[in-house]
Amino acid sequence: SRYGQIHTVATFVEQHYAEPIRLSNLVAMTGMSTTVFKKVFAEVFQMPPGKYLTTIRLNAVRKLLEETDKLLSDVAAETGFFDQSHLTRIFKKERGLTPGEYRRCHR
Repeated sequence: SRYGQIHTVATFVEQHYAEPIRLSNLVAMTGMSTTVFKKVFAEVFQMPPGKYLTTIRLNAVRKLLEETDKLLSDVAAETGFFDQSHLTRIFKKERGLTPGEYRRCHR
């Protein structure tokens, strides 16, 4: 079913979030049209695929910030962000704190 295919895509994203992931590749995994894929994905996860990928990546960042002393540049590289600046911008937008501020508050 379509929902099973969407869950297969979600599992793929959860396992490969640190790699570059293109929407077209996710769509191809299902055999759906891009429009139908986006619609069904949003029905299942209450967010578009790109937001889901960002959420998975930010959860991985949060865990690394809480559990390691890795440099932010290394955290960014390990979680699929282009660089530390990109990570900081997205993290602050979504979580309300910079990664450094988050780390200090959650250690």
